[in-house]
Amino acid sequence: MKVRRSLAMKSFFAQAGSAYNRGDYQIAIDNYQRILSKGKASASLYYNLANAYYKQEEVAHSIYYYEKKPYNLPLRIRPYKPI
Repeated sequence: MKVRRSLAMKSFFAQAGSAYNRGDYQIAIDNYQRILSKGKASASLYYNLANAYYKQEEVAHSIYYYEKKPYNLPLRIRPYKPI
């Protein structure tokens, strides 16, 4: 059962990232919020959620989630690969 939940959370995170990349920021926000509502959180999730709110020009929400990111948790950033 835990494996299934973990896969669902990864799926929501992937869907949110895809929506963000397409410019569907509200869909991204909804998926990130769905993950948070299940009690899951990470530095990357808070950072991405804050960015999505910023793109929606909801600055107050954006600041809230930027500050909510635990500073002792590193972001998982992929290295730049030139094309």
